[in-house]
Amino acid sequence: MYKIFFKAICFLSILFGAQLSANPELIVINADVRTSDKSNDRASAFAVKDSKFIAVGNNEDVLDMVGDSTRVIDANGNTVVPGFIDSHTHLSSGVKIVTGINLSGIREKAVWLEMIKERVKSMQPGEWLLGGRWDYTFENKGYPTRWELDAVAPNNPVALSDIDGHSMWINTVAMELSGIEADSEVPMGGQIVLNEDGIPTGILLEGAMELVWNNDSYIRDSDLARNEIQQVIDYATSLGITSVHDMSSRIELNKYKELTADQKLNLRVFWGEHSKFSQEADSTNQDNLVYELIDQYKVHDDELGPND
Repeated sequence: MYKIFFKAICFLSILFGAQLSANPELIVINADVRTSDKSNDRASAFAVKDSKFIAVGNNEDVLDMVGDSTRVIDANGNTVVPGFIDSHTHLSSGVKIVTGINLSGIREKAVWLEMIKERVKSMQPGEWLLGGRWDYTFENKGYPTRWELDAVAPNNPVALSDIDGHSMWINTVAMELSGIEADSEVPMGGQIVLNEDGIPTGILLEGAMELVWNNDSYIRDSDLARNEIQQVIDYATSLGITSVHDMSSRIELNKYKELTADQKLNLRVFWGEHSKFSQEADSTNQDNLVYELIDQYKVHDDELGPND
């Protein structure tokens, strides 16, 4: 009898413990949930524990799982969709946008210039202002010029990529630091845009951007920006992006490894080798080195897939 009683107590303890462990940390109700499950593509509630969905269904069934520490959010009918996946990105380029200046979607050049003027007020003289994503086709009045930048940022080198990253707008300080002149040699396919008098306007096309990238002071400030990649990750997740296919270099790969070790990488990263610089610390152009890196940094979860 004692043994039966003891076994019953043990069973109840295990059952009670299992119920406690099943209590989710978060429950969302009254939502328009799009599940991506063809057999059950709509739901009104879900529960999350240990960063995983443990239930998706109707309000009543999911609310039955509420525990003492469960946070319940009423979505008030708002739509909830699965996390977005960016299938081709360069997160380190986004760092310059987050830490520098972001002109994405802004239509008027006058507004760009006012934003740049305000931004450099908080910078040290000589510090590079990076970022950009300007699009001159909104106004369709031709490329901006270095002289316009000079008027609002006379003491800081400025290098701003355009919306697709295939051209760069620089000011005179950046041009002089980089030794750019009308007859400077540029890689094949690159171009230093000149005005009708043969003077550089401050627009560099394609490979001509390397004249700035190879500048020691640009590399210094660009590398400092890359150390802030956590800000880009936080920005991406704030927009609902939960996975990225990142084309980047060994510098970013090492950063992801550090964030993973510190349990701060809250974004799933599928890493692909891409390097625009020639420095040894950054270059991953050698095939044997790429395979060594893959073996060294491979992180895999059988349920979640590769993280980086």
